[in-house]
Amino acid sequence: LHPGTGPALRSTQELVLRFAPPRNWSCASLHPGTGLEGTVWSVLPNWGSEGWDAGSWPYIIFAIARTRDSTGELFGYGTCVEGDTSTYWFRSQDACFEAITAEVFFHWTYGQSDGPENLPTTAAELPEQDRRPYAGWTS
Repeated sequence: LHPGTGPALRSTQELVLRFAPPRNWSCASLHPGTGLEGTVWSVLPNWGSEGWDAGSWPYIIFAIARTRDSTGELFGYGTCVEGDTSTYWFRSQDACFEAITAEVFFHWTYGQSDGPENLPTTAAELPEQDRRPYAGWTS
């Protein structure tokens, strides 16, 4: 862990760890230093059934990772929003996907990213197929 950061718990979303990446983590590197050495990160450009924008390059960038610690698997995502970075880790992939959906939905709602037309009131109301990564780039 980095000084001034530590684990945070959100039982409803199974958030295990939240890190403030160190100063040397940048949007350009997409390799957050989270204290989990050797973690490989991948850019997450699209989300949902139709591959809507997950962010808005170069201002909003999402990255995802999967690793293990002594307790088990960890599923993570990181964001870089206009230079501000955050990293989140979850024990289940479903919890991670729900957290990404909520954040992507926020950007869609406020017109910061191109998303589906006729958005529901909340991210929880999105159809299941729009609460998952776009299959077109993962297959």
